[in-house]
Amino acid sequence: MREPRLLEPAHQLLGSQVYLYQFKINLKAAFGGDVWPWHQDFIYWHKEDGIPLPKVIRLAILLDDLNEFNGPMIFIPGSHQQGMLDV
Repeated sequence: MREPRLLEPAHQLLGSQVYLYQFKINLKAAFGGDVWPWHQDFIYWHKEDGIPLPKVIRLAILLDDLNEFNGPMIFIPGSHQQGMLDV
């Protein structure tokens, strides 16, 4: 990934060298796709892939319009302050 419009903000936020950790395509049909339950991604990245710290930026490039009815990512306010949950 060499796109300055993506790399420059990432450098500003993380303050370190930036690399692409994971490239993934999640195909999910609006109103009829899979549902993912509440979870923390970093737990798995840390335990299975050895990522030491949660200094991560998640980026989505959407091909269709996104609204509250067709599959947005939802966050629980303040949940990041509770640390990692046991799995």
